[in-house]
Amino acid sequence: MKHFSIIFFLTVIISTCLLAQNNYIDSLTIVATKAQNDTSKVNALIELTVKLLHYEPEKSEQYASEALSISKNINYKKGEANANAKLGNIAYVNADFNKALEFFNISFEQALKIENIRLQISCINNIGNVYDEQGMIDSAITTYNKGLNANDSATWPLAHAVLTFNIGKLYSEQSKYELALEKYYYSLKIAENLNDSLRVASYNYNIGVVYFELGMMEKALKKYLFATEIYKKFNNLYKLSTVYSGIAMIYKNTGKTDMAIEYFSKSIEISKTNNKAALPNSYLSLADIYITKNNISEAEKYLDLCFKIATEINDYLVLINVYQEYGKLFVLKKDYKSALNNFRKAKEISLQNKALIYYHNSLASLTECYIHLNMNDSAVASFYEFQTINDSIFSENLDNSLAEMEIKYETELKDAENKNLKTENLLHKQTIDNKNIITFVILLILGLIILIAVILIINRKKLQKANGLLYRQKEEIKTQAENIKVVNTELNKLNNYKTEMTGMLVHDIKNPLNTIIGHTQIKDFKKSFSYIYGAAHTILNIVSNILDVQKFESSIPSINTTDLKLLDLINEAMTKIEILKLEKNINIENNCSSINVKADKQLIVRVLVNLLTNAVKFSEFDGKIVINSHNLNNGFIEIEVKDFGSGIEIGKIDTIFDKFAQNKIKSSGIAHSTGLGLAFCKHAVEAHKGKIFAKSTKGKGTSFYFNLPGKIYKNDTEPEKSTSEILKLTNEDKLYLTSFSLLLKDKKIYETTNIKQILKQIEDKNQNIITWKERILLACYTSSQKNYYNLLNKI
Repeated sequence: MKHFSIIFFLTVIISTCLLAQNNYIDSLTIVATKAQNDTSKVNALIELTVKLLHYEPEKSEQYASEALSISKNINYKKGEANANAKLGNIAYVNADFNKALEFFNISFEQALKIENIRLQISCINNIGNVYDEQGMIDSAITTYNKGLNANDSATWPLAHAVLTFNIGKLYSEQSKYELALEKYYYSLKIAENLNDSLRVASYNYNIGVVYFELGMMEKALKKYLFATEIYKKFNNLYKLSTVYSGIAMIYKNTGKTDMAIEYFSKSIEISKTNNKAALPNSYLSLADIYITKNNISEAEKYLDLCFKIATEINDYLVLINVYQEYGKLFVLKKDYKSALNNFRKAKEISLQNKALIYYHNSLASLTECYIHLNMNDSAVASFYEFQTINDSIFSENLDNSLAEMEIKYETELKDAENKNLKTENLLHKQTIDNKNIITFVILLILGLIILIAVILIINRKKLQKANGLLYRQKEEIKTQAENIKVVNTELNKLNNYKTEMTGMLVHDIKNPLNTIIGHTQIKDFKKSFSYIYGAAHTILNIVSNILDVQKFESSIPSINTTDLKLLDLINEAMTKIEILKLEKNINIENNCSSINVKADKQLIVRVLVNLLTNAVKFSEFDGKIVINSHNLNNGFIEIEVKDFGSGIEIGKIDTIFDKFAQNKIKSSGIAHSTGLGLAFCKHAVEAHKGKIFAKSTKGKGTSFYFNLPGKIYKNDTEPEKSTSEILKLTNEDKLYLTSFSLLLKDKKIYETTNIKQILKQIEDKNQNIITWKERILLACYTSSQKNYYNLLNKI
């Protein structure tokens, strides 16, 4: 009866809290819907936006947009700033980082005008978070520091703690652990002064993570246990499961497997109801421990649990790891055929999701299985593919090589010092022996002066020989030290190259990935498919350029040349850049006469794709690209790809074909490129015994020329000119579209639903109007504000 009373009492309290929360939201909704368009209604809408952000994001966005509209109508500046900030939060939660950045910047400028320092700091912190999500670490750190400079730590200490902590997290991600600890401890001190227990726990946990990465397990464990006590006190089960998992990893790494199993089990028990996202990794870790302990049944149990969850949430990375662990389990059983099947599944999923590192690891496991099964041909093929991928990515081998070189350098120096010491001791001992012999001879045998002289001469020669040996050893040590210094310099250059390469690849791949993510959220999949396909093909082209440039540099690859029609190659290349061409309404004029070339089709199509992609990037909206050909009368044909864009500076024209050379791109939203596309073009054309070069006039455009073996047939008919569908509106069309254009100008590009409703009202009177409507939608799907207004301004 006593237990029943307690349960009844708790149920009443919880129900009362939930009812109060619902009543509060209902009250806000009444104010927001029934109040006049004044500041109280705006404030209620904004508060509703915050309350519903994680539960009903669509309704939250609707309230924020309404608050912004009313604030503009009544000139309520504070309401405008807060509404834009909330729209930024909604876009951030929806992973639309470009839109989030736009809203946060607008809110920040408005907060500056009304001198709202807290909103300014909040916007700066959110902008830094967006940069962090986009992988722009340096920009994020700069933004957080901007917030610290704008905020007086005495006025708003909590903001100082949060901004400093965020900087510490970025330093930790860059493995700058000393700087990370400095920032974490500074934030911890502020949180302790504020008696903010949950932040004290969070900061201690993150300090423990740094100690874990540094291998300082005792300090890490101490921090984790401290955080555990606070999370227990506040019954924060979500955080508690994470800390338990961290403690388990410490015990696992220090060989205390029983303790690791205990804490992983605690983490799993909590995670089942409070943090399901943490379950797969905990199951995998337990399975790995039991595989190490040769406990096959327990390992299978946890792998089965992990597989079930991974299948439900469709997490391909977890599935890859599960199949890998299944494979290890079957290897332990010596059931190599079952192991082979699981490693193959891991390889297939890695390939489907372009997870190169996991694909690389799967190949290593497959090679081992093929060897055990005496499938020698398959083992050789798998190992060859493994080695190819191993050479094309930056793996841990580089870091291991650096460590080995450092150890070798220190070892050689120590050996050299030991050799010097031994030689000096030997000389010292020989000198003492000589003195004793001389003294002994002088005292005992004065008559044997000639014999003493002979002995002295012999010893002197020995000493000279020893000194010569010592000199040569010192010279060898000096040479070795210089050689090691040169090697270290080269290794530093290689490390810098790796960092620069990673940054440039992030820039190159970011835009097509944003396109893919954006279009996966559009319901009309048929229209989105071509854009997703185009973006994916762009990423594939980038990866192919990286691999092929390295292949050309490391060897002279064989090319498969056949007689081909140049017109067919150009048409195939233009098909692959169709989406890029449509986005900017580019007209491509093909003036090539009937030509046959002797070339490798795949390589030359990619050369044309790279040159046309560059031409589209640097062309203005509604621009034109021209393709010409010339007979060089030496058995070669010269092909020209000409754009009328920004052009290349004179000082950079000679370096554009170098690997990673970059031309200064005008501020049109296009990221800097790795430059590997033009490097690939140079290698591919030279493999055909041809030449490639460029001519450019700043502000007037650029022409790229390359030569291929071929011949022009003058008697053939002229080829069809390939052009994009050009938008040409008549005066009658413009008059009809004027009223609709005015409605569309009031809409923002992200208001896709409203824009579609307006477009549905427009009759498809002719092809020009149909094309104009399609281009408006294309601008919306690709988030191209510039293209959207250009199309509206045509009316």
